[in-house]
Amino acid sequence: YAVTRKCALLNSIASLFRNDFNDVSKINIMRKILYILIIVTLFHNSAFGQWVLQYTGTTIYDIKFINQTTGWACGVNSVILKTTNAGVNWIPQQSNLTAGRNLIGLSMIDSNVGFIAGWFEAVIKTTNGGTNWIVLSDGPIGQGNSWNSSCFINSQTGWICGFLGVVK
Repeated sequence: YAVTRKCALLNSIASLFRNDFNDVSKINIMRKILYILIIVTLFHNSAFGQWVLQYTGTTIYDIKFINQTTGWACGVNSVILKTTNAGVNWIPQQSNLTAGRNLIGLSMIDSNVGFIAGWFEAVIKTTNGGTNWIVLSDGPIGQGNSWNSSCFINSQTGWICGFLGVVK
């Protein structure tokens, strides 16, 4: 049944390309196909046209923006980056952790207060927009829980989750 339907569809499409253009219905169908192709092409370009690939020079695991221009990113080897111009430029910030580790869970409350959680029980906090990061927890490399995500609703209340569960 499927093969018969497929052959019938292919024969219908092939009949559109035969040299008999005296049939007005074939011309109208060809016009419709052309219009559909134009619309699909325009939609595809507009749907994906606003994304711009930016290179940070490192692997990024999380990114958060608090408004249209200000955001932070964190990633491999304790990397923390901040932008104040919608990602045109990224400014490195110091994590103050004793050793490099993957920072994965970023949670910014506002333009000043934020938290980052990472591997080997790393948890850091800023109260001045990332100018300084305060180390709240800094486990030894290769030991302890590795945090994967953080969610803070204010500067005193939040959750961090990892391989071994959730901490409030």
